[in-house]
Amino acid sequence: MSSFPFKPVSRRTFVRRLGIGAAGSALSLSAGRLVPAALAQSQQEKGFITLDGILVTYFSVPPGEPESTSWTLLKKYSTTFTLKSAENPEIAFKASVGPGQESFGSRGSQMNSSLVNNAISLFPGGGDPLSTTTFDPVFYVLINPRLFIKGTADRLRFRIEDMSHQFTLYASDLRFGNMLSADTATSMGRQYITDPALLVGPRFALHGRSDVPQVVSLPGNVAAGPALTATVTSKIVRSEGFQSDIVKQALAVGADLEITYYSVQEIHAQQILTMRTMFDSASPVVSRIYEDRLFKTFVVT
Repeated sequence: MSSFPFKPVSRRTFVRRLGIGAAGSALSLSAGRLVPAALAQSQQEKGFITLDGILVTYFSVPPGEPESTSWTLLKKYSTTFTLKSAENPEIAFKASVGPGQESFGSRGSQMNSSLVNNAISLFPGGGDPLSTTTFDPVFYVLINPRLFIKGTADRLRFRIEDMSHQFTLYASDLRFGNMLSADTATSMGRQYITDPALLVGPRFALHGRSDVPQVVSLPGNVAAGPALTATVTSKIVRSEGFQSDIVKQALAVGADLEITYYSVQEIHAQQILTMRTMFDSASPVVSRIYEDRLFKTFVVT
């Protein structure tokens, strides 16, 4: 994991969804989209796309100086998500991780979700602790993950081909806007909620009040209960190998994919994350600690 402490940058708002346009006279269109019958008859595709980033989770800031917080993801921590084309939602994606395609060595692994249809579950793997300081939350992001995609437009199977670039990006980092598009960065940033009036169920739950310093662990059953989802967009920065107009347009460079996250923990674990709060003063600080059951992390206020 890498960190880059720079100054804040501005962020643009979401790009409006673009129409898919004309897909050729040989394709049947309805209300600007390929109808299901034409999708099923579309040709076989095989290619790759590279996204600017995939959010794994975020790490909260401590409530005040000179406090700091150290975070450690444990090996069984999982992030489960599905994909959808923002250009043409009729195009369906299904996770397809075959035998021998699960492991990325020390950089984590992936599997077809056993809990969410068509979803992939990502295990970023245990790593060294990372720290957050006041006013500077961290977003744990896969930068430029490469996805292999094959099938027809009515069922494009996908898996992650390369997730070697894992970064922890400070919100105040210039690279948060340079390594990611402004739209992707804004979409990720909206998932970090600190207003106590919004830290309510079913997504959030008060874990308790805690003196600083202290070590707090997130249990593996944090996602138990209501099924929760959130959607983040990610921009395609490279696309290669596709043949049909409908798929080439939906997966073109500059197009967005919608990544929908689910509040499930794929493999049972007693603990999936630990947070260590620290304070340089002799006087302890009392913090409110909330569980985010969707992104499986803590929010400290």
